[in-house]
Amino acid sequence: QAEDGIRDVERSRGLGDVYKRQVHVLAQDMVHHAERKRLLVFADNRQDAAFQSGWMKDHARRFRLRRLMADSMKDRPVSIGDMVMKLDDELDGNDALSRALIPEVWRVVLKEGSGGVHQDERRHFLRIQVLREVTTAANQQVGLEPWGRLKVIYQGLDAGASFIQQWSRKLGMPPEDLRSGIETLLDLLRRKRLLYDSQRGIFTRWWMDGDREIQRGYMPLPQYGPKGMKLRYDQGDNKYVFAWLTERSTLVRQIATKWGIPSDDIFTFLEELWNYLKDDSVGILVPVTLKSSKDKPLANCSGVFQIASSKLLLSENHGYYRCVRCRRKVARRTPNNKCMAWQCDGELEFIAEYTDNYDLQLLDEGYSMLRPEEHTAMVPQEQRERIENWFKSNSEAVNTLVCTPTLELGVDIGSLDSVLLRNVPPLPANYWQRAGRAGRRHRMAVNLSYCRPSSHDRAYFNEPIKMLDGQVDPPAFNLRNDVMVAKHVHASVIARLFQLTRENFGLSEDERKEIMGTLRQMLPGRVSTYLFESTGQVRQVLFDTQPLKDLIQKYRQQLVDYLNDVFTDSWPEADADVVSLETLARHVDEMPDELSGILKRLRKRLRWAHREIQRLNQVRNQYGTLDTEDEAHYRRCDRQIKKLK
Repeated sequence: QAEDGIRDVERSRGLGDVYKRQVHVLAQDMVHHAERKRLLVFADNRQDAAFQSGWMKDHARRFRLRRLMADSMKDRPVSIGDMVMKLDDELDGNDALSRALIPEVWRVVLKEGSGGVHQDERRHFLRIQVLREVTTAANQQVGLEPWGRLKVIYQGLDAGASFIQQWSRKLGMPPEDLRSGIETLLDLLRRKRLLYDSQRGIFTRWWMDGDREIQRGYMPLPQYGPKGMKLRYDQGDNKYVFAWLTERSTLVRQIATKWGIPSDDIFTFLEELWNYLKDDSVGILVPVTLKSSKDKPLANCSGVFQIASSKLLLSENHGYYRCVRCRRKVARRTPNNKCMAWQCDGELEFIAEYTDNYDLQLLDEGYSMLRPEEHTAMVPQEQRERIENWFKSNSEAVNTLVCTPTLELGVDIGSLDSVLLRNVPPLPANYWQRAGRAGRRHRMAVNLSYCRPSSHDRAYFNEPIKMLDGQVDPPAFNLRNDVMVAKHVHASVIARLFQLTRENFGLSEDERKEIMGTLRQMLPGRVSTYLFESTGQVRQVLFDTQPLKDLIQKYRQQLVDYLNDVFTDSWPEADADVVSLETLARHVDEMPDELSGILKRLRKRLRWAHREIQRLNQVRNQYGTLDTEDEAHYRRCDRQIKKLK
């Protein structure tokens, strides 16, 4: 099934981004068919993990939103407002789904205690998404209409109307065919964003970066201006005006010709059609005012019309018509079965739903929604722990972690049925560590490795046994490295001091408070505490480590005994001299001085960068500006200070 989905992706969307989509298809199927719906997706670096996680999250939520739209049309055709209300009701009753689908709204205002503001923002966001869905461009392949699942019905367009009856008799075609042709023309204009919505008006104005909807992520910044229709151009009309009739051939004139309208009658037919559509009894075309980003009318484009969104009914559909020549899709057949694309003389053929179409399977079969999160060393520790807890619990917030080799070791992520490797790992050790994350608790597991079209992946795809049976080198550590031993001693000392603050070690409450206070003072959460005052100013004297020295001397014997138990019992006899009692005691005594040495080096870097900035400021004051090299040097020093602070 996943292979069918991959092939369908390649056919329908091209090969530009097939790689990330194929990984997404595999992940979607693995989560859906897993007994416990949890999946790890491994990438080799943080950039790949962040890229894949973000793409999967965005794709999954947009697809689920389309599925909710499709579900809202199952019983009967709905208006845009009805669809928005149904989506709103669905999300109002499921906060987990709401957070996954519309995080933009949750970032703006939380639901709790918002006094209805959250609901207003949610409906505002959802209406924009529905309007964007019904204006999907004709050349797009992703969406309900391109998939053949959405057909728009235009209220007021009646095959029994006198205009349609008159011209259908003249053309010798059933009135229903002519009405279908007019609907297809309206579809074409609608998908060119010639649509007016009285509540939002997103296609009747210019948008700028600073607009609320753009800043909040409710819609992307359009790369086009608003457009309106006229029957004929007026003198001075600008590029935002689209005319049906001009001296030169237009798209609408070509369409009328394809319907079999005689050339002498085209102008008359289109004039009558225009008047019919904008008549008050029909009201499909309504007058609009195109506006600038400041809500002022645009010059030289007055008297234009757009299709009224209030006349649209969104109906469930199955299948579509496609031109045999240009492959353009439409929702219904046209008069004479002609393609309506510009300068295309192809004919339409009906395309029934492909039963193995992966997109349609996701719509119909209730697939579990992918809810991925990035899990890398770049994610803040607090956020990473929260993501891990969601993943290990029964919460629906996260069911997929896109992670780096940092999750290969040391993290108990719970029972898993499957692991997906986004590429063939660099070494057998990496492969076994990643594959070993699944099936750990007496469970069978499925592990898939996706082989990219690179020489490394192709080589192991052709001979996978080389990866499975490859040599796994254990990590090496020089047991006679005195610097590394000292670092481990320092870590053990800190761990032991924290242990002494617990009640079960026999110290009084005052002694425990003294130890904890000293540790908090000597080991702050940020390096800036060593270098800057609490007011933000640079420390004029070196940070005093004497309290740490006094604390270590007070409990020196306990610390040395503890280290002796930790190191000498497990160290090989051949290297026992590097962890002798005297050596361990020396590392303990030198620990405060080692910290002071590190702080002196940091302070030296800070003072040097500070002096350089002062010097360059004097140069700037004297000459008015800095040359390119000095400007770059100034920025480097400034970054260094900000990093330390």
